[in-house]
Amino acid sequence: MSSGYRFTQRTGLIQSQLAGAGFIRHNGVMPRWFLVRLVALLIALAAAPLLAATITEVELGVGGIHRLGEWFPVRVAVEAANGPLTAVVSAPDTEGVAMLTSAPAEGGAAEVLCRLGRRDAVLEIALLDAEQKVVARRTMRTSTTPPQEAAARCVLVVGEVNLEAVNALVPGGEQPDKVSLSRPVTAGEMPRTSWGLAAFDALVIGPSAAKELRELATDDPRFVAIRQWVQLGGRLIFAAGDAAPQLLTERSPWAELTGCVARDPSPQFEFGALEGFANASDAVPLSAGATVNVVQLVEVRGRLLAGEEELPLIVSNSIGFGDVVSVAINLDAAPLIEWKGRRGLLRNVLGIDDESATNTASAGALMGRGATELSAAIREQLDLAVPGAQRPTLLTVMTGLIGYLLLLGPGCYFVVQRLGRPGVAWVLFPLVIIGAVALALQAGKAAPIAAAPISQLEIVDVLPAEKFTRGALFAQLGSNNAHRFELSLARNNLEAITETLAWHGATGAGLGGMNSASSSVGAAYSAEVDRIDGVPIPTGATRSFTAKWLAPSGPAVTAELTASDGLVTGAITNDTKQTFKNARLIYGDWAWRIPQIAAGETINISEELAPLKFRTMIERDYLGADGLSRQAIQYDRIERLAPLLMFGRQLQPSLRAPLSNERERKLDISDQLAAGRAILLVPISTPTTRLASRAEPITPTAAATWTYYRYVLSVVSGQ
Repeated sequence: MSSGYRFTQRTGLIQSQLAGAGFIRHNGVMPRWFLVRLVALLIALAAAPLLAATITEVELGVGGIHRLGEWFPVRVAVEAANGPLTAVVSAPDTEGVAMLTSAPAEGGAAEVLCRLGRRDAVLEIALLDAEQKVVARRTMRTSTTPPQEAAARCVLVVGEVNLEAVNALVPGGEQPDKVSLSRPVTAGEMPRTSWGLAAFDALVIGPSAAKELRELATDDPRFVAIRQWVQLGGRLIFAAGDAAPQLLTERSPWAELTGCVARDPSPQFEFGALEGFANASDAVPLSAGATVNVVQLVEVRGRLLAGEEELPLIVSNSIGFGDVVSVAINLDAAPLIEWKGRRGLLRNVLGIDDESATNTASAGALMGRGATELSAAIREQLDLAVPGAQRPTLLTVMTGLIGYLLLLGPGCYFVVQRLGRPGVAWVLFPLVIIGAVALALQAGKAAPIAAAPISQLEIVDVLPAEKFTRGALFAQLGSNNAHRFELSLARNNLEAITETLAWHGATGAGLGGMNSASSSVGAAYSAEVDRIDGVPIPTGATRSFTAKWLAPSGPAVTAELTASDGLVTGAITNDTKQTFKNARLIYGDWAWRIPQIAAGETINISEELAPLKFRTMIERDYLGADGLSRQAIQYDRIERLAPLLMFGRQLQPSLRAPLSNERERKLDISDQLAAGRAILLVPISTPTTRLASRAEPITPTAAATWTYYRYVLSVVSGQ
């Protein structure tokens, strides 16, 4: 959005900034109220022939699903548009600041990305003409279409697939983690950007969608969006059944994505491997002589999850940091639809375990402050790490408040009684209040935010084999004075394929949480999803931001590794221009300490580098040698939180009190280890990406920046 869209005042939503498009509300007497509305009505009627446009429909999310704290599309249907129009959506962030995004309205519709920070919020949708004047507007509350929780698991269903069994009771009557399923959507309803799919963990394609998807070309925005979403960590499931051969043909983009080609189905009846994959105690109820059609998956390049090489039933192909799963049987056909083990089959296909991946029991100091979610804990620790930003503790605030009340009440009463002159209270009370305010202001000035008011955690994942890089940045920005920032993302020698920059909010119902009530405290324009203009930060305050991006990778790391008896041997070459220090090579349950790899150097991984159990190494190097001997581990530093963000599922069995990582679970690449790959973990002193204000990068101090590179390396099996 151009700078002409910016707000010219400090507070208010679209209705206060774009006056004239609707009735102005007053609290005056009836004649004034009537006169103002009459004038507005006459103006609107006079402009109607020239500015005729109507918002006929607004749809949030895809298939009825949108999630707090994640991007989702807002579809705006427009009728009788005259000339070029732009749709603008205003939604509050987690702190109640109105964030605006926009998109052109073409062909009678607009698809605007939106990021919602409050559960009970008001969205405002406006249409602007070429002169940036409002020609139509609509207001709607999110209570009409409630968003999913920030940590919810959401599945998008394309075509007709019955997935209700994923939420069925487990044996014994326990309710599993609930999965939010969208209504079946068509290919035409698919978002045209990968960020429009950010709310979903899995995307399931059913038989009825095969014909529509077959018509999508490789450069179709919807196909590109799906591919990039998978690269970022999404899970795409092809459950097209008998219709799969129409879609997975040779040289089709979908066959390249799945890593296999589908041939016409043939009757089969061996389902032992399917029962084992579903961890089912009940056999598939096949009657005598019955047969079931199984699609022939050939030219398989991925991993075999169920079946045999001659008859693959379920295969998985890794694309970036996500997976594409192909199912050779119609999940809705008999006898699978009647099978008691169908629930386990569906949940394993979707990659959802019955047991929660985290334990939200007491976790030391952070848990005592109310942070049970890992992303919220990281946000809190980054806030404490902003140079010069000293936050008062709860004990300090409560002590000051109690002292103030004691001085205002019993203290003043004692002085009045001692002097015997009640009239003194009229002077004493204002003096106490003024003194308390002055003391609070002085305390706020005593610890101003430093000249480099930013802290950040950055995780960069590199797939050298695919020449593909994914990055995630969490930053906390402060300000000495009340200021509005124009923020973007500065990258070091990386040309992004796609990127997004947005606020980063806390989960839950606490102060600043996304379940809090909505209240507008200011306004900011988001020109594109990769830049934010006009972000307000009050004096001495901080705000949280997050950025996600994809980029092609240049010279990285090359490796020739061979696995044998659960360990790896081979060579690793550092093809970058910087020296790696304190690196860790991780494979399976084992890890090797590598003190240094100079730029251009090749090191050998052999028995001389004594391996340790991965969990033991993390406990010693990051959590402290006595980490597991404590009743509750103190996750009070970024160094202790980062391993949970990166490898939480791998570390989980040995940690007594981890934090939940449901919101940022796509950053956990433990599944790469489970797939037989090795990971070279390297802490880097120089950040790859930084926030930039007015295109000038904001450089954090060395003590307030944490950057971790994870190189995912292929491993071949030894004889």
